[in-house]
Amino acid sequence: MGKTGAGLFLAILVVAALGAGYLAVSSGRQASETVQTTSVSSSETVQGNAQGSDGLQLFVSLNASQLAPGQALQVNVSISNTFSTTNRLPVSDGFPFQGIPLAVWPDCDLMLLGSPSVGFNASDGAEAVVLKGNYEINNITSVADIHFPVFGCTTGMKVEQVAFGRLSAQANLTGPSGRPNENETLGPYHVAGTFTTNGYWDLRNNSERAADFLNYEGQQTIDSPITTLFTPGVYTVGIEDVWGQAVILHFDVTG
Repeated sequence: MGKTGAGLFLAILVVAALGAGYLAVSSGRQASETVQTTSVSSSETVQGNAQGSDGLQLFVSLNASQLAPGQALQVNVSISNTFSTTNRLPVSDGFPFQGIPLAVWPDCDLMLLGSPSVGFNASDGAEAVVLKGNYEINNITSVADIHFPVFGCTTGMKVEQVAFGRLSAQANLTGPSGRPNENETLGPYHVAGTFTTNGYWDLRNNSERAADFLNYEGQQTIDSPITTLFTPGVYTVGIEDVWGQAVILHFDVTG
């Protein structure tokens, strides 16, 4: 599945650092738009956001800017509408890179991405990577370029439109009902996800692993990515959404 997006991408980075923690950088991309992004780091947390002219804001936080070997990383993600009106958006396959699908609504409600000419893949509203090394949005595709397939659930729906409430992370999902020429709407759901890992993901060497998935809050885990335990060094967390926004954050593991 191609994930290069369309047009030229321009990112304006605004970075602030608090305390003595490791400085994290958040990068955002929105097709044919200028997206301002910010990041803040301290000795306790790292956070960043990306916001596009479509009214959506992707927010990401890490539980720490520095970890000790054996300590777990927790990543919190949310997508919210900054408009004061309902915001209805079609699924657009705008992922800037490729990663592990991150469920920001119930696992079984997936998106069918692609086209008849290139084939179709299923994913969720967001994807994630946890990588060893220092990567930014301009070079993360060198290690985050392999699609991980998702097996849909028989009870799920193919999501074609997401309608966010005003100034909210609550959204309704709309897609085919299974009956000819009929759609159904589910929700509202809190468009957010949280996952914890005690290691990074070697996406290229584990690319044969099917059905890796970071599950929605409160649901049974389908299959977590293969992890390699953290050792001292710099690491990158990349979170992207289907509308083309991305946040890139960094943290240290100290010996």
